[in-house]
Amino acid sequence: MDKNKLKQTVPLIVSGLLTGALQVSFSVPMLAFVSIVPLISSVYKFKSEKDYYFKIITFLLPYYLVQTAFLITVFELIEVPLILGILISALLVAALTLWLTLLMFIPLCLYPFIRRGKGSDMLFFILLFIFGECIAEYVPFLSFPWSGLWLSVISEPLLTQPAALLGCRFVSFIILAGNCFVAAALYNKSKKTIIKNAASFTLILLLTVSYSAVHISEIKKTCVNADTIKAMAAQDNVEGRDKDDVSLSGAVDTYVSIMKDNWKDDIKLVVLPETAVPTSYDEKSEEFQKLCNFAKEKNTTVLTGCFLSNNQKKYNAMYSVTHDGFCKTPYLKQVLVPFGEKIPLASFWGISTLSCGEKTDSHCLLTADKIKTANVICIESIYPSLTRCQIKEGGEILCISTNDSWFGSSYARFAHFRHSIMRCVESGRYTIRAGNCGISAIISPWGEIIASEIHPIKTAITADVKLLKNKNLYTLVGDIIILPGMILFLICLFKFVVKYFKRLKFKLKKSC
Repeated sequence: MDKNKLKQTVPLIVSGLLTGALQVSFSVPMLAFVSIVPLISSVYKFKSEKDYYFKIITFLLPYYLVQTAFLITVFELIEVPLILGILISALLVAALTLWLTLLMFIPLCLYPFIRRGKGSDMLFFILLFIFGECIAEYVPFLSFPWSGLWLSVISEPLLTQPAALLGCRFVSFIILAGNCFVAAALYNKSKKTIIKNAASFTLILLLTVSYSAVHISEIKKTCVNADTIKAMAAQDNVEGRDKDDVSLSGAVDTYVSIMKDNWKDDIKLVVLPETAVPTSYDEKSEEFQKLCNFAKEKNTTVLTGCFLSNNQKKYNAMYSVTHDGFCKTPYLKQVLVPFGEKIPLASFWGISTLSCGEKTDSHCLLTADKIKTANVICIESIYPSLTRCQIKEGGEILCISTNDSWFGSSYARFAHFRHSIMRCVESGRYTIRAGNCGISAIISPWGEIIASEIHPIKTAITADVKLLKNKNLYTLVGDIIILPGMILFLICLFKFVVKYFKRLKFKLKKSC
């Protein structure tokens, strides 16, 4: 590789690694507005389609690699010889990196067919990038929207509130626009143009911060007149495969003990983690009766994870245990964890999944003493559409029940938690998150962490939360921000097909 090629490649690799790291581990929100500048500058001045594709892939591969590298820790949980486990984990990292790169590359690769050499080109690139982020959620095979530029700013509420308007991808749009103006200012020789782009960048930040401040203020005003309840999230300290070794009665006794030890008067809602009761629901069983007795004794409602067996199928579920009995219709998990709850040809390879559960398309709100709770289980918290659907149906509070033990001590546990914060902002609801070994948290509708426990210890956290009924714009209209990108993608695809057939026709004529 010559020096000029190296000068172009290294900044793109560093940019990809940095941008990916900002989403999963670092909390430097403002850095997100400059981390993609090398990519944007490459898009400005590529010489050929081949050169453009090389630059895009050079950025995307490290970008997704740093976000999926946590899967290497899965070897500790796979019941195969160590070397084989490490090999399988490395293959998972490589496969998922390539898959996510492909999903983003599909829309971005068509950008050259719509480029016009004008400032609007950057808008086209941004729209295609946003569409690419969304593909990872809606693709029918192996959807995994783990990545999103919006994750880079999740620790700063004054940068995340636009998600209440058009969802998390609108925040990604703002970040990309900021990077475009910075790139244009840095790589332009005209002082007038530099000042113009710097002013545009400043304006974007001012508008974002100003809107966020006003939005947070309005939510707080709404909360003044809303009903208040005291809520609890309980967690254990059982990591990884050790969870499988805990007896049914031992698991229930542990959570009852944790709740009692951390109990405060007037707690009306308790959220337990995913499969806190590791068996199929049976209200007559001794274990479920213990939860029912606790709910009656404390005059509270306990939302617990367990399973539902129906027609020889097993579903991952959440049940509402009220002071007067069990909720008859559970919430059933909609999305299964790739390679965790579903591994293609797992039995052929002799690999056991980390948990089990059939996929279903049915769901319902749970009722907790007349409180309507929207619910998601574990990986579902990375899917904005699932949360939005339940808030639209009348969910007054969001409950996230999760098992993050299989992440081990990797950064993925914190990365997964960041998604929960954005679901609060998008839905405009207080959120109670219970992890079987952390992270457990109670979060405000504007993304402020009210109470949390990040360490894997036996404990519970409590806080006052508000029951909100209002629906923000995102809840009503959904991900309409991807529509311009989708239309642009179809236009680009049409132009690509036309150009391809013209080339093919020319070659045929030449050969004749």
